[in-house]
Amino acid sequence: MTIDIQRHPIIPKCMFVEMIATYAAIDTVLTLHYSNHTTHTTLDKVLESATSLLKRKITVTDLEQIFYIDSNAYHVFVNSENSATYIKFPHNVSLIHTTRKPKFISQVNQWIRDNPSQDLLGSIELSSIIKHEPRSRPTSPSKIVKPKSTGSSPIKISLTELKNDSSKFKFKSKEEHTEKQKNNGMSLLERIRLKEKLKREQEADVANSSEVKYEKYLLQKVQMVYDVIFQLYNSHLESSTQCKSFSLTKLTQTIIDSSSYPLDPKEVKDVVSLIHNKLQANSSESKFSIIDSKGIQIVKVSNLNRTQDLKILH
Repeated sequence: MTIDIQRHPIIPKCMFVEMIATYAAIDTVLTLHYSNHTTHTTLDKVLESATSLLKRKITVTDLEQIFYIDSNAYHVFVNSENSATYIKFPHNVSLIHTTRKPKFISQVNQWIRDNPSQDLLGSIELSSIIKHEPRSRPTSPSKIVKPKSTGSSPIKISLTELKNDSSKFKFKSKEEHTEKQKNNGMSLLERIRLKEKLKREQEADVANSSEVKYEKYLLQKVQMVYDVIFQLYNSHLESSTQCKSFSLTKLTQTIIDSSSYPLDPKEVKDVVSLIHNKLQANSSESKFSIIDSKGIQIVKVSNLNRTQDLKILH
């Protein structure tokens, strides 16, 4: 069963599409891993494999956005043995769970309905939900275990035997030092604080980052949209300098009808605007313009040259 992603009044649909694709990719990577291994895999390896699968960089930030929608999407934990961070399915999820993606899409749609005025997709700090799996305390190799008496007489326990062995505390200090060395001299608390500092610095650029992502998303559709406009322009063309005009609404519908995959009308109009802006900024000729005539947006094109134009658009 396919569930459509609802439209948010402010946040571009592509942001939700990418998040759901990331969720599905991580699920695929984990499923493939557990089909061949009984041990858990590290978070770094999963993100690297998801990046390879989607052909775009997947980072901890993407995972934090998933947790913002579903805080129980995955179980992330630190192994005290080697200080590595691991990720696995929640305990109550089977290896192959076909309802996970539809359920997540439903959660996304619910968030869209509940937050129509939100202008950014939030995130949950990984440090706030990460778990720490305890390990059994290692036995010091220098520790001497006093043998039990084989005699019948009771053994008197001296005061010195009841004292804590100072080697326990020395070992712990050495263990903490070794762990800090593994993490570039930083303790877990220091790493969390550093991550939070970097997060605060990035928040100022979130809006711009969202715009950049959206433009990259639109650029993937530029050639297809341009080709439809180019074909319409060349049909019944009387001269190479002839100007043709199209209603943006009708042009958008023609592009949607010509596409082999579903397109969103708003995104098509945004692609047309992107083509207009790029050609206008990088061409000496006035070949592509969008004007408003009595409340109707009109696209006017002339002197189109597919080879040259696509070089500019890409």
